[in-house]
Amino acid sequence: MPGASGIIHEGRLLQELEVDELERSRQRRLLIGVRDIQVARQALVTAGHPAETGSNGIIALKDSLALEHPDEIARLLVHAGAPPTQLVLEEEDP
Repeated sequence: MPGASGIIHEGRLLQELEVDELERSRQRRLLIGVRDIQVARQALVTAGHPAETGSNGIIALKDSLALEHPDEIARLLVHAGAPPTQLVLEEEDP
């Protein structure tokens, strides 16, 4: 099947997917470290980015705009007075 990928485990084909389907199933998130979490969260939520905060104090964004333009997220946080100390795009295999 052209444009297809497969997931193989221990020599057995477990699942065959179209490439775009496989890409959509991948978990992606932008991890952000800041010194002032409240200011950063407020700026992100106000700008339309649903922000989750982990127990480690790292903010995670999963919306496509944030994932495609982390530079804009950094600019937003700098202008809000909460510059990022860490900005990492994390991609996990499904």
